[in-house]
Amino acid sequence: KSHSQKVSEAQQKALDRINSRQWQDAYTGAMSADAENPQEAAKGYKAQAKKNYKLMEAAAKSSSDKAQEAQMELDNAIASGNKDGIAKWEKELAKEVKKDDTNKVKSASKQAEKKSSKVKDLENAVYKKQLEDVNKGIISDVRVKKSVKKKLNVVLKNF
Repeated sequence: KSHSQKVSEAQQKALDRINSRQWQDAYTGAMSADAENPQEAAKGYKAQAKKNYKLMEAAAKSSSDKAQEAQMELDNAIASGNKDGIAKWEKELAKEVKKDDTNKVKSASKQAEKKSSKVKDLENAVYKKQLEDVNKGIISDVRVKKSVKKKLNVVLKNF
C-alpha cells in the first residue's frame, strides 16, 4: 500500500471511532437523561451502547430494508430521547440483523453444498473412469493396479 492509502485508512478509522463514540454518547445520554445522577446512570448503559452500535453497523451493511429502517428509527428515537422508542427499535434492529445473518449463513451453506456435490460427482466420475481403465488393462503395472483398485473401491463405498 502506498503512504497516501495508509494515511487515508488511518483517517477513516479515526473518523469511525469518533462517530462510534458520538453515537454511544448520544445513546447513553438519552437513556440516562431523566435519572437522578445522569453521569452515573450513563455508565450502566455503555455496554448496551457498544452492542447497539455494532448492530447499527451491521444494519448499515445489510441488504434488508427492514434492518435499515430499524436503524434509522433507532437513531430518531435516540435523537428525540424517546426511551420507549429506543427499546422498541433496539429489539427490532436485533431481530432484523439476526434474520439477515441467518439468511447469509443459509445462502453460504447452500452454495457450499452445491460445490461439494459437484466435486463429489466429478471425483466419482474420475474414480469410475480409473477403475474402468484398471479393469480394461490400460493401467498394467500390477502394483499400481492393485493400489488404484483398492483405493477406488474404498472411495466408491463412501459415496
